[in-house]
Order: sequence, then C-alpha cells, then structure tokens
Amino acid sequence: MKQIITIGRQFGSGGREIGAKLAKKLGYNFYDKDILRAAARKLNMPEAILTHADESSYNSLLYSLVMSTKIAPFEETLAKEESNFLLRQAEKGSCVIIGRCGNYLFKDDPAHLSFYITAPMEVRVKRIMERYNLDSASAEKMVTSTDRKRSNYYYYRTNQKWSDISQYQFVLDSSVFGSDGTVELMEQMIRMREKG
Repeated sequence: MKQIITIGRQFGSGGREIGAKLAKKLGYNFYDKDILRAAARKLNMPEAILTHADESSYNSLLYSLVMSTKIAPFEETLAKEESNFLLRQAEKGSCVIIGRCGNYLFKDDPAHLSFYITAPMEVRVKRIMERYNLDSASAEKMVTSTDRKRSNYYYYRTNQKWSDISQYQFVLDSSVFGSDGTVELMEQMIRMREKG
C-alpha cells in the first residue's frame, strides 16, 4: 500500500532529521531540498538564486506588497514547480515529504498521512545553539524568524495558518521521546495504517 507522509515542523524541533530517519527506516523516498533542486532544473535557473528566493522572499517587502493582490510571478512559478514535482514523485511510490505545504497539497489523497513536529521553545533554542554555535539570544531570534518565514510561506501558498494544528492528522512533541523515539512512534502509526 502506497503511503505519502508529509511532515510540517517548527524550526529546531528536529523535524527534518526525524523525516530522514523515518524514510530510511521504512524504505520510502525522501524529499526535502530535492524539491528545490528539481524546480531549479525545470526553470533553468541557478539553484542558489532559487534558494535565496525560497528562504527570504516570503518575509520581504515584496512579499508584503504583493499579499493584497496575490501577484508574485517568480514565487508563484517556483511554488507550482515544487508542487508538480511532488505530485509526480508521489505517483511513483511511498515517500516522506518535508515542508513545502505537503499536508495541504495531499490533503484529499487517501494515501496521505500528515504530521506536525513541535517542541518547546527552550528545546528548539538549545538545539539551534548547538547546531550553529550561537548564543541563546541569537538562536532564539533565528528560531522565531525562521518560523515566521515558514508561516508566511505557508499562508501565501494555501491561505491557511501554518500553526493551525487542525490541518494535521498527528501533532508530536519531539522532546518527549527524542528524535529516535519519535521516529519509532511514527513508524508504528504508519505500519498500523498499512495493515488497513
């Protein structure tokens, strides 16, 4: 039975790491930065330019100006290419997709299970401090800023609130069982689904 697993995550919650481990454990394809690379190839543009647009444009002055009209040709083209890539990959077999509004894109697909990974702010800040060698204040600023960008990106693409947990089937706090424990719990849920 094919399964499409999407993972939304707060910055610093370990969601990407959890998704990668889960995909490896289940033998599913894994899509994260691959989505951006595929969009770059399709648009014949350097990946560095698309990476900058993807990470910063939804928190920029341009974003603020176009929100009222919903007109942003470059961002819209990038979003469509990412969505088309994901739809094509999901047709090929079971996969784990990180971010990119996957829960919204596949919300009506019966093969879809959506997860949202969260953790308390202090846990996320500590994780980012260690990963990027930052002090507490800088790490907290990075966490807050990145979550805001993700929220803006999600709203722009879906007109929905990224943090609205009713959009996800399962919400898990990764600090309760740690990364490996969260993967194990998700695997059990997915295996139960496979049994039908």
